[in-house]
Amino acid sequence: ADDSSIVRSTEAGVRMDYDLESGWFLPKGFVGPSEMASGEFVVSTRDAKGRVEDRGFVLGMTPLDLWSTVPDLTMGYWPIARGEPLEVTWEPAPATQSPTVVAVEIAVFDMDVPGPNGLTLVSRLLTSADDTDGSLVISAEALQQLPLAPNRWDASDEATGYWGEMTIARHELRRVRGQGGDIVVDFIHAVSGPVFLE
Repeated sequence: ADDSSIVRSTEAGVRMDYDLESGWFLPKGFVGPSEMASGEFVVSTRDAKGRVEDRGFVLGMTPLDLWSTVPDLTMGYWPIARGEPLEVTWEPAPATQSPTVVAVEIAVFDMDVPGPNGLTLVSRLLTSADDTDGSLVISAEALQQLPLAPNRWDASDEATGYWGEMTIARHELRRVRGQGGDIVVDFIHAVSGPVFLE
């Protein structure tokens, strides 16, 4: 059966369909935080015959406050000293009964080696904390597992060598209970930017 689920907001006009391969609700086209209503969203399912059934409501997302998030990845090329602990801070979202997690990822790519699916990943560090904590610390020992990433350009203005990228993402999980099982929606707001790993 071609069952699918839908998350709709009449106010924002955003529609996300359930992707069977990944298990995620994915938007049709690009969806920015300004397009996500802060109120409730209707969660519906559509069966193979096209019948739509409303399953309930979920609370909308709270985007990261970019003005209070450190490192400020919107500035670009934030330096990270691998020999020192790195503190990541953010303004917590209002508390809800559903779990909210902030995930931090630092990835290093080899820009000189083309990969079959895009950039060639060399190393990756991923950690997370409860959103209400408002901060997490990545130890120097963990950072030293990452290679140096000078983020350089060649004479043709092409990225070359090892390149560092950092992402801070808030995951707000919302659940709708149902007879056939629960539907969980993960609202994600992420900010990414290049970082120097020194």
